[in-house]
Amino acid sequence: MIAAAELPATDTPIRLLTLPNALSLLSLNLGAWATAHVATHPDRLLPAAIALLAAIACDFLDGRVARATGTGSPLGVQLDSLADVVSFGIAPAAMLWAAGLSRLGPAGMLGCAVFASCAALRLARFNLRADEGPKTHFEGLPTTGAAAIVVLAELAGASAPASLALAVALGGLMVSDVRFLAFKVRLPRRVAVGALAGAAALAWAIGPVQALLVLLAAYLGYAAWENGAQLLRRARTTKSCGHSQ
Repeated sequence: MIAAAELPATDTPIRLLTLPNALSLLSLNLGAWATAHVATHPDRLLPAAIALLAAIACDFLDGRVARATGTGSPLGVQLDSLADVVSFGIAPAAMLWAAGLSRLGPAGMLGCAVFASCAALRLARFNLRADEGPKTHFEGLPTTGAAAIVVLAELAGASAPASLALAVALGGLMVSDVRFLAFKVRLPRRVAVGALAGAAALAWAIGPVQALLVLLAAYLGYAAWENGAQLLRRARTTKSCGHSQ
């Protein structure tokens, strides 16, 4: 047991309940509730899916609120990642299990473990580099994106083998060094309004779940194109340097 005199002292009070931290806690509790719901009602995924989409919205807002109000802190960074492990690691894995991976036995359990473990590893790596400042790209697929794909795929009725492949593929993307656009750049109002109008029109035409899946597929496709182009440029540069020697 640590004696009181051995505890680290600090002159800076730690503010536990700020608005960004409250949003992170709300996200965490939404993820915990979704996990409990799919455990008790595996045939009713929609309420859990709504809870996880709401958790994604909270995660989207907490960092922006922290920057806007000047209430960001190292505590908030750690709390955000802890909430993300629950809401975007454990809860989607539970949904995958309830939606069909339970029928695959050990293989299904392994798929859930891969997804949850890779989400935790991705968040730990992100925390190590959190002090490097704002970035235009993420290293590895964000856990929110992976969770959203799981939620929407299961709502769309993905089969058990497809869910297993999805869990492993998304896990691999989360811990990869593939660069994904971070959406931290302010868009001109006209562009933002046009993008929202286009997304709304797509949702009206094919349905909201399908529209979100199309948009997420486009996000993955853009990342593949951008990283492929970067690899091609590097290969050309290496080849050019080799010829010049």
